[in-house]
Amino acid sequence: MCTVFMTSRTHDLVLEHSKCLFGEWEVAYLGHFISNTGIAMDPSKMDVVRAWLLPCSVRALEGFLRYYKRFIHDYGVIFAPLTAYSSRRKLSSYRQQQTRHSKLTT
Repeated sequence: MCTVFMTSRTHDLVLEHSKCLFGEWEVAYLGHFISNTGIAMDPSKMDVVRAWLLPCSVRALEGFLRYYKRFIHDYGVIFAPLTAYSSRRKLSSYRQQQTRHSKLTT
């Protein structure tokens, strides 16, 4: 603990007592839970993800895929067709992939 406080002081960082947690196994940070086992999505944010509409632009699709790939089991299998659409910059038959998006958000 002394190292944390000394380093903070050295770099002119101010620690707010009310925001400091010590001895915690898991910490909520920017919509994620960070623990010794890794990073996980905040379960309360899943309702927001489920309510999202299917991205309708390449840029929106790329952002969606880039952000959530670390949290999705078998990401490559589920999203290979969507990634192919994204890389070719084509969304003409993208609506056919609605079921894949639904599979992710359920």
